[in-house]
Amino acid sequence: MKKIFINSIIAIVMLFNFSIANVFANDEYNPYDITTTQNGIIYELWSDGSFTSNSVKDIFSSAKKIKIPNTINYNNKRYEIDMLFFEENNGKYFTPEAAKTCKSLSMDNADIFRGIFKWNKLKEIKATNIYTYFGDVKNCKNLKNIFVSGYKQAEALVGEISDNKNLESITFKNIYLIETNAVHNCPKLQSIILSGNIGIIDTKAFYNCKSLSKVTFKNAKKSPYIAKNAFKNTKKGIKFVVKNKKIAKQLKKQLKNKKSGVRNAKILIGKKVVYQNING
Repeated sequence: MKKIFINSIIAIVMLFNFSIANVFANDEYNPYDITTTQNGIIYELWSDGSFTSNSVKDIFSSAKKIKIPNTINYNNKRYEIDMLFFEENNGKYFTPEAAKTCKSLSMDNADIFRGIFKWNKLKEIKATNIYTYFGDVKNCKNLKNIFVSGYKQAEALVGEISDNKNLESITFKNIYLIETNAVHNCPKLQSIILSGNIGIIDTKAFYNCKSLSKVTFKNAKKSPYIAKNAFKNTKKGIKFVVKNKKIAKQLKKQLKNKKSGVRNAKILIGKKVVYQNING
């Protein structure tokens, strides 16, 4: 009798687990196409059953500080928001109503964060744990600070950040690739922090940033690969700050041999100059 009872319990548990698995499977593979508005943000939730894209489509909130939530609830179901992308069907970016008042924009755990165009009140952007891409931040005349971190297990890319006339500082953390012509024509950009693992600083990555005078490598284990003209038309005597002699030596080689575009550059460990008059 005891054996029959135990077998019955096992059968019930297996049936319960199978039912739960079916519920999640149906939720995962069931296509949907939803547009919903919550707290001044329009979301487009879409899936064909195998590929999912849950994105911010527009923002008309008048808040000065806007933080895009990781998830939203719709009809008692939770959806992860993975994209912020202000682009029209013709491929051109548009400027949402929120750009008239928003001073701080942030988002966490996004796959893609792009298309910030002519947000003229915006002063800071914070995008953390980006999986794939951050970029196309253009013509934001009061933007001063940008912080972008990539998800550690991903290979996040940074693309175009251009023509932001008052941009002063940028921090990139755990970014695999800073693309060709990524940061350019930002004449007041003075300081860049490259934190964690930075893989490649590509051709003209910081081109024509004429006030750029300091690049700090924070918590880096090695120097990134630096391509030709990566720092062309930056300030003469630009300083690169690293944590140890090993990285300093690697960085000197990259700046000089790869024709990075630096003029009379210095490499420091803390406040101590270890290499100077580097031209590449």
